Amino acid sequence: MKVSALLLQLINYSGPLFAGQFDSLKVDELVKQAKATMVSSPDSSRALGFELYAYANANDYDWGRAQGYIFVGASFHRQGGFDTAIYYFDKALEVNNTLKDSLQIGAAKLNKAMCLVSTGRYDEGAQSILESMKTLEQIMDTQPKAKNAYISCFNIMGQVYYYQSDFEKTRDYFVRYLEEATKAQDTLLIASANNNLGAVYYELGDFDKSLEHDLKGAEIHKQLNNPMGYANAMQNIAIDLMERAEYDKAEKFLKVALIWYQKVPNDKGVSEVYFNLGKLFYRTNKIDLSSKWYKLAIDLSGEINNPEVIKRSLLGLSNNYAAAGNHKMALETYKDHDVISDSLVNLSNLNKVSELEIAYETEKKERQIIFQKAAIQQSELELKRNQLVIIILFVLIALIGLTFLWFFKQQQYRRKLLLEQERTRASKEQIQAVIHSQEEERSRFAMDLHDDFGQLISALRININQKEVKEDEANNLLDAMYAALKNIAFNLMPQTLLEKGLSEAVDELCYQLNRLGEIKFKLNTFDIDETSIAPVKVSIYRIVQELLSNIIKYASANVVQVSITGLKGELNVLIEDNGDGFDPQKFFQSSGNGWRNISSRLDLMNGSIEVDSSRGRKNSSVSILIPYIKKEAKKVA
Repeated sequence: MKVSALLLQLINYSGPLFAGQFDSLKVDELVKQAKATMVSSPDSSRALGFELYAYANANDYDWGRAQGYIFVGASFHRQGGFDTAIYYFDKALEVNNTLKDSLQIGAAKLNKAMCLVSTGRYDEGAQSILESMKTLEQIMDTQPKAKNAYISCFNIMGQVYYYQSDFEKTRDYFVRYLEEATKAQDTLLIASANNNLGAVYYELGDFDKSLEHDLKGAEIHKQLNNPMGYANAMQNIAIDLMERAEYDKAEKFLKVALIWYQKVPNDKGVSEVYFNLGKLFYRTNKIDLSSKWYKLAIDLSGEINNPEVIKRSLLGLSNNYAAAGNHKMALETYKDHDVISDSLVNLSNLNKVSELEIAYETEKKERQIIFQKAAIQQSELELKRNQLVIIILFVLIALIGLTFLWFFKQQQYRRKLLLEQERTRASKEQIQAVIHSQEEERSRFAMDLHDDFGQLISALRININQKEVKEDEANNLLDAMYAALKNIAFNLMPQTLLEKGLSEAVDELCYQLNRLGEIKFKLNTFDIDETSIAPVKVSIYRIVQELLSNIIKYASANVVQVSITGLKGELNVLIEDNGDGFDPQKFFQSSGNGWRNISSRLDLMNGSIEVDSSRGRKNSSVSILIPYIKKEAKKVA
């Protein structure tokens, strides 16, 4: 079977006609996505259609509801679920009739007609097409989108005649379809028209024209990335090749078509490929293989209600049984074929019966309406009661949620407050440590001035006031005064640190400490970038000074090694002694000013400290890492 309907869902004609009356941004986006996925992924388009319906229904937006029905129905049609598709197209038609939207009404009737034709209900399909054309003709001048839908009516009407084997009439409709599609410059419709002309020329025996149109259709569908249209074209080309007895090529094209139909998926297309594979293997005298494919076509077509493929597959299967000498099965299968053929031919009589049944059902429904109204009123009362319960539950849930949120916010506030208090306390402690350290420094400075320098000045004054001034004693007093003053100045701020840098200053510090004679202080320096540490050299010096002071006071050591090494991007200060060890945690948790001064200076320099020591063990080490300052940095002291 060569001809396949182009699914002209409203995806090519839809647009938010009432956007001015409703904020339809979300609806527009869902419509856009459903259109984009219809060809490549009908399942995705169907899911978007359901989402569109649910959103529009929640907002009481009829146009959106109708669009949701359209996309769901279209996806089922594309995959061969024709009866389900008709149900959703009827739903869309009901809503569009309420809206009095002629474009949507015409398109919905056209979509329904395609499904009716696919299931062999040709009279109903033709009637639906004529109604669609009549509706669309009235609005084509004012609504350009109606033109494309109107053009598609020629396609579906041609298929009505095709399936009833009136191929001359079919060709007329398909030629008109191609002409109108070309005028409208609609590439998808042009591809469809070429596919269908290929089919009818095949039936008319003009295989060259058939192949010509099929190849044109295939190329366009490939450019459009339309798997359904491309699969139809591949199948049509395969059928042309079979008529040329090029069976190997035909088999390859049919299997390509099968892959694409299964990808969509489209069971109608799959069933048609099964039928054509059965036909191909019959012609190549592979009867068992042919029967296998015919049976697959019959089974699948039965599932999707596709009587045309069932009819043709039964005839092919009957021929296979006859060729195998099984005349009983050939006759029984041919009878089944006749039953299907008769049901398709006698559809007009069945339609009259259906009309009577519809009239009867309508009258019965009218009687039921009276009873249903009472039930509806009762349901409405129950619905209102249920709504009230839901509202109460919602309010309770909201209150619980708000209570939880309030409690959570309170906890957050308390934690934040505690954190701020801790930070304030730590900041105060650091400030107090700095102030206390400054006060101690000032006290020591005053004591040095009073005890050393003051006494020397008094002695010098006495010496000068004597009748006989001893020059040697005066000079000695002046030298002592200078040494004391220099020592005080060194303790306040070593001049060497300011003029020569950290390495020379620490070296001078070790020299001064070695003069005390109790502990041997050693210094090693390597590759120190004095420029990079210049902004923080005073802080580093004070830290070293504080650590050495602690060793003198508490470690009972006799050798101290100080190593200052420049590393990649940072400075390492390592101080080791052979004295008594101590508990590092107590050192870190100490409330004394020494550790606080060290800690605050390291924080300002983004430095870190590691202590290797333990109580009861000889030898301890302290390692400090301080990053180099390459750009503008805060100066600390």
